[in-house]
Amino acid sequence: MDLDGLVAMMCVDCHAQLHALFSEKLLASQFDTVEKIMADERFLRYAEWKRSRGTSGFRHRRSNSRR
Repeated sequence: MDLDGLVAMMCVDCHAQLHALFSEKLLASQFDTVEKIMADERFLRYAEWKRSRGTSGFRHRRSNSRR
């Protein structure tokens, strides 16, 4: 599937968390839509937590599954 040109707008913190949780390969093959990303429990928990904070500038650690 060619995803060139498809873009989802997100804040810098959510973008960093997305890449901390998932590899580029996994994003391209399994999480190629916003709906699929938001259906993932790990990212959903982060998004809900982030929404409750409302600030930016968080530090992100790579997920243990990506180490």
